Amino acid sequence: KHFKIQYPLFLAPLIIEYDKHLEELNGQLKYYKKQMGEMKLQFENVIKENERLHSELKDAIEKQLETFPFGTDMGSDIYTDDETVRNLQEQLQLANQEKTQAVELWQTVSQELGRLQRLYQEHMTEAQIHVVESQKQKVILDFMDFISYISVFITNQHFLETVTEQNVEIEQLRKQLRSELSRQKLHTQELLSQLEMANEKVVENEKLILEHQEKANRLQRRLSQAEQRAASASQQLSVITVQRRKAASMMNLENI
Repeated sequence: KHFKIQYPLFLAPLIIEYDKHLEELNGQLKYYKKQMGEMKLQFENVIKENERLHSELKDAIEKQLETFPFGTDMGSDIYTDDETVRNLQEQLQLANQEKTQAVELWQTVSQELGRLQRLYQEHMTEAQIHVVESQKQKVILDFMDFISYISVFITNQHFLETVTEQNVEIEQLRKQLRSELSRQKLHTQELLSQLEMANEKVVENEKLILEHQEKANRLQRRLSQAEQRAASASQQLSVITVQRRKAASMMNLENI
């Protein structure tokens, strides 16, 4: 047989109130367990996102390091790129440190929460439950602060990723500008070479014109001299012809 314990009547309201309070505490415990489970899932998602961003940031930095120029003629660009690399490496190191601290803090929070849950299960007196509730509320508040910290950390990771992408774009623009500058320099040199050749050709043509002009003048002088000699020879021939005719006439008269 099972006997029901009979309590004094004056204790009934207290027992009812205690049972009600205990039921509320059990309900709160279930709520906290559910809330902590959701927070744990949220934190695991944050950790996964953090690891993904960390991996992408590391890959982006490694790719940027591989694409950085190391020529001796880059001048101040190399110094700027080196500074960018050092800054990104420092940011990556800080990100790794923050990640390690975040994991350690999460482990500490998980251990503290487990300890409080064990304490709650082992000691169910009202005073101890009140203390545990206070501590649990503090742990939850600390964990919410930690979630806010993780959110800021992820924002910083996004910022670093954006900076890395912008640096890659800037480096690509620099390469394009260097290539365009080299092409323009080569084109300018070709134009200067063509201009120099054209000037030399003009000078050469001017020399040829002067030579042809002098040759034409010489030929003109020779032609004039030849014409003068021809005219003189023609006059002399005419004189000789007249003299011969006179001589022939005189010889004919003498023969008669």
